[in-house]
Amino acid sequence: MKKSADTQAIKIIFNADDFGICRAVNYGILDAFRLGVVRSTSLMATGDAYEHAVEIAQSFADLDIGVHLSLTHGQPITARVSSMLNAQGQFISLAQFNEIKGKLDIAAIEEEFTAQIEKILASGLKPTHLDSHHHIHMMASLFPLALKLAKKYKLAIRLRSRSQLPQEYSDLVSPELLMEEFYGDQLTEDQLAEILYIHEGKTSSLEIMCHPGYLDTFLNTHSSYSSQRINELNILTDPKLRQVIETFGAELISYAQLTAQ
Repeated sequence: MKKSADTQAIKIIFNADDFGICRAVNYGILDAFRLGVVRSTSLMATGDAYEHAVEIAQSFADLDIGVHLSLTHGQPITARVSSMLNAQGQFISLAQFNEIKGKLDIAAIEEEFTAQIEKILASGLKPTHLDSHHHIHMMASLFPLALKLAKKYKLAIRLRSRSQLPQEYSDLVSPELLMEEFYGDQLTEDQLAEILYIHEGKTSSLEIMCHPGYLDTFLNTHSSYSSQRINELNILTDPKLRQVIETFGAELISYAQLTAQ
């Protein structure tokens, strides 16, 4: 279905999460950018392949970089979050995190989140936006901290809807809506077309979260979302997807372009 002439074109941000988690995902995100519709990605400072991701980002300046805050994967930067680590000194799993989320040390987490942002800044990269692994920044107990840090570092922020923003943070930049449904075992281009149809004329900007990647041993042993990333990559680089986007008159943008508007 083609966008009608009097309908506002939707600006779409395909943002690839987990940049830095492993080399296979890094390469997948790079190909989704070079060959597909991804314009932005979120860098995990705690990831095992963080340095590799930084090298890629420094070589491809048009790949828009954000901060992917983490408390549920990877190597922490500070010592104050020791209660959230496993026996190997890594962050605990999401399931374990959910068991303790009612008694979080917010001051310690602020120190860790700040260190993660500062680590990315110290690399010379200039992040434009902030989100998190497993959406932890949108938890009720951590959301005020996420807003505080986004404002402090002048970053756009991922929100499910801008209606979430308190009045004092109304100047923060974000897409109008987040679409989380592009995730799972049976994704197709048709599902993305349906997403555009549903949102046609109802929002000015939409972030579509995605997880493209290739497979390696690390991913297979550290993530429950592994082979699905290849399917996502195939869809995101399929020329038919661009045709769908053009048919709807939608505009592909990055977070950087959103913040510049």
